[in-house]
Amino acid sequence: MSPAYALLQCFTAGKNKLDKRLKQQALVYAELLKIALDYKNVTAFLTWGVADKYSWIINNPHFPGHDFALLLDKNYNKKPAYYAFLDMLKTYK
Repeated sequence: MSPAYALLQCFTAGKNKLDKRLKQQALVYAELLKIALDYKNVTAFLTWGVADKYSWIINNPHFPGHDFALLLDKNYNKKPAYYAFLDMLKTYK
């Protein structure tokens, strides 16, 4: 079977407060990583970058309000998604 790869940039939209959207993003990152870890043919889990500062989606007129899609914010601070991702790597069995 050919190797499979997971590539993502996870952003959420809506009228929820930012902290709630960041928590949702963290849950999505952790769940997608778990799915990738569950399938042995997935050989890589890639994101479109590390920090929001260089994300392609920032200020994209087609995606207004989607300025926090990656694991670190624009100042390289760890976001809830970072901790959820790391926790999944540490606890996955």
